[in-house]
Amino acid sequence: MKTKVSKETKNYVVTTEKLPKQEDTDKDTDKDTDKDTDKDKERSKDSSKRTKKSSSLVDFDFDIGELVTILDIGMQGRIDSMSNDINGKMYRVVYWNDSQRYSVWMYRWEIM
Repeated sequence: MKTKVSKETKNYVVTTEKLPKQEDTDKDTDKDTDKDTDKDKERSKDSSKRTKKSSSLVDFDFDIGELVTILDIGMQGRIDSMSNDINGKMYRVVYWNDSQRYSVWMYRWEIM
């Protein structure tokens, strides 16, 4: 029960309003989530039709963690990541120089 007070006439106006039970609101939200999950399922079906999954096996010359020599500076570093993209095979080499840590993407011909 809600009570409103009108300041102009100083009359009390009592209004009653039936609030939905908690169970009723839960049922409504369950219906909405069911609709959402059905829509999500339809979207995932459509997206799986459009998406072409392809995979290929790439043979890298080095392994992750392998010790390599950086040819230009003659320092040693370790491979911590590998990539095969449009530019070809690349290796991320981590090395230390003058108390600083460097992480640089390099091509095969830059390391030995």
